[in-house]
Amino acid sequence: MTELRANALLGRLLLSVLLLPATQVQAVNDPTRPPAAVDRVANAAESEPQPETDIQLQQILISASGNRAVINGKVVRQGDTVDGAKVLSISSDTVVVNYRQNRQKLSLINKTKDVVR
Repeated sequence: MTELRANALLGRLLLSVLLLPATQVQAVNDPTRPPAAVDRVANAAESEPQPETDIQLQQILISASGNRAVINGKVVRQGDTVDGAKVLSISSDTVVVNYRQNRQKLSLINKTKDVVR
């Protein structure tokens, strides 16, 4: 029986020695995790107030009854204001708005916004 107890004790000792490196591995930093500086920058950006949403043109309708556009999910006509942008003109492929004190040309064709000066 003492030999059986000795084997059991040796087995437990061997198991604890084998498991020891596993606990040390867990303490090592994850190599796929970004550096701490990246986390600090991301957290700082989240705490700053977010700017207003951008103006996005989604659709243009040209008709005899008047041109309309869908900007940020809202149907607008020339002269209307949507999310701080005043609609100056609507043509078949562009809408010109005054947004944040700049004239911007919104286009469906190439999804760009040009500042008109």
